[in-house]
Amino acid sequence: MAILKSRRASESLIREFDLITVYETSDNSMEKTIKALESNLNIEVSPDGTILLEVLDRDSVRAAEMANALVRILNEIAIEAGTGEARSNRVFLERRVDENRTALALAEQR
Repeated sequence: MAILKSRRASESLIREFDLITVYETSDNSMEKTIKALESNLNIEVSPDGTILLEVLDRDSVRAAEMANALVRILNEIAIEAGTGEARSNRVFLERRVDENRTALALAEQR
């Protein structure tokens, strides 16, 4: 839910579908376009954990494409976040292994 409502997801969708032009946002403002997009999105999580996503648009085909794009963006951001966390864990574990090797070498010398 947080990823779908994030600024990054909104900006990706706005750029992909040129929503500044579609929504005819005054002064081409990203902020105003994000607000307009938010008013056209309904995102809920059902009690069983299913994400319910509704996109309103004048063009039903574009609405369906935007919903599909949001799912794709959600997956991309979630994978990237998972990869970043895994990388951080690997770096931490490598550092701990090095510290333990150093401590073991010192203990052997003593």
